Amino acid sequence: MMYNYHPTTYEKHIDIGSFKGLHYEELNTKQVLGVPFATVPGRFRKSQLNDNWAHQLDGTKLGPSIPQVKRPTYPIPVYDRPWLNVPGSDEFGLNLNISIPEVPKSGPEVPKPGPESEKLPVMVFIHGGANTYGAGNSCIFDGLQLAHLSYKLGKPTIVVTFNYRLGSFGFLASKDLKEYNSKFGENGVGNYGISDQRNALLWVNKYIEYFGGDKSKITLFGQSAGSQASHLMVLKDEGLFNRVILQSGLTPLCGVFTVEQYDVIYFKLLKKLGIDTTLSPEERVKALVETNWEDLMNANEEIFPIPCVTMAYTEDNEVLPSFPSWKDLGKKVDHKILIGDCANECIIWSFTYKDMTANDFIEVLYDKCSSKEVANTFIDLYGIKSDLSKDEIFHKIEDLTSDAMFRLPNYLFYNANPSSLVYHFKQTSTYNHDWNGYAHHSLDNVYVWNLLKESLHERDRPLSDQMSKSWVLFANGVESWEPYGEHNNIMVFGEEGKSGLAGENRHKVSIWKKIIDLGLVEEFGRVCEDICLARTNDHGYV
Repeated sequence: MMYNYHPTTYEKHIDIGSFKGLHYEELNTKQVLGVPFATVPGRFRKSQLNDNWAHQLDGTKLGPSIPQVKRPTYPIPVYDRPWLNVPGSDEFGLNLNISIPEVPKSGPEVPKPGPESEKLPVMVFIHGGANTYGAGNSCIFDGLQLAHLSYKLGKPTIVVTFNYRLGSFGFLASKDLKEYNSKFGENGVGNYGISDQRNALLWVNKYIEYFGGDKSKITLFGQSAGSQASHLMVLKDEGLFNRVILQSGLTPLCGVFTVEQYDVIYFKLLKKLGIDTTLSPEERVKALVETNWEDLMNANEEIFPIPCVTMAYTEDNEVLPSFPSWKDLGKKVDHKILIGDCANECIIWSFTYKDMTANDFIEVLYDKCSSKEVANTFIDLYGIKSDLSKDEIFHKIEDLTSDAMFRLPNYLFYNANPSSLVYHFKQTSTYNHDWNGYAHHSLDNVYVWNLLKESLHERDRPLSDQMSKSWVLFANGVESWEPYGEHNNIMVFGEEGKSGLAGENRHKVSIWKKIIDLGLVEEFGRVCEDICLARTNDHGYV
């Protein structure tokens, strides 16, 4: 499918400079694209907030994306935007995009006039992609339609998306790099992409008022690794937003390594690039910093044993002073929360288990669990039997790992925060792809962003309208369904475009409670992380 708008340009001057933007009259929305929110002093360095533009910013063009290899599979259609440029790549390409709806001039829900009412709520999105793939300027995350929807709802809301560094550019760590960072007075190591995310939020807090936004009404939302990052921001609680939407991921999702564990990855990368590992630490870092970005990008991809490379955070005693992954899942927070998951989350990592037989999987559990007794607990709870067919065991593994890495962590979080709005996405894909028939990880993006509605089966389109409307209303302080509360309310989206409020699946809850009561939540998660991501093959993580 393809949109074909013909926006006009407009110009404006603000305190940090002047800019040109796009005006979509038919959508009652403006956009300012490619805004450089931070600068990077060098590879493997923390980014710094950008407080000025040297020249007029051409906000009619998308800024560059962060370099990345093509992801192995992405079962969501893409579409052309012929009125926009095709962005190139830049490892320091930290830029954001702002979609700004007009304020309706009439209607029952139009804000009363006055200086405060003119400031609009803001939604800031962190894209997913296993900390390795994706971009805030990709077509699937164009905020144009979501901003236009907010206008039609009489709840005009600004939508911001941005890039952060990915792969080794954003998350590689080592003892060498820690020493390198310390020479610049930078504490910690790795997590460079997290510093970018934080600076994007700082920039929005500092400057969004110049674009009509209200910094006191910021909703942070993210999906997958972006949801993991959003949860981390909630735990750090720096007052940069007051509402958060967590789509498919909390802090354990992509893993948290120690510096020593990342050292194993680091030296594998040096060897792959042909850098002499017997050099001094300073010389090793110098060689890595001087490596062509394409070579570094490709080598980072090739050293991992699975095609969907997933970069972990680093326990660096700065950004992550201690493992935030499992112990904080049940932490009570002050933010307003909307949280949910998909029915088939771990299909994204099915490359690692799709060829397993039932006996193979039983042996894997025996090998990875701390004891045979623990392995048998998981086997019994999930009905793993040696005579299951290959198709049956595939679905059992996907279900078990999705519980461990997505649904059980969510369950702990929203039970600690019962005022949360909770959802479960069961709408299956109708696209012509291997994941057709699954409510797979990331499919909810199609429905939330409302961009690909015309590509959906006609019966499913109202669900897209409902989900995107619910997200916008949440950012405006309106709850579209009952909180989780004492009645365990969960909004179920799908199947066949239908939705409804339901209590939890009691069968699953009984399994999760057993795992919790036995104190096996962390082991369950780490074992399943290793099954999906082959962490032991990388560095003996589990």
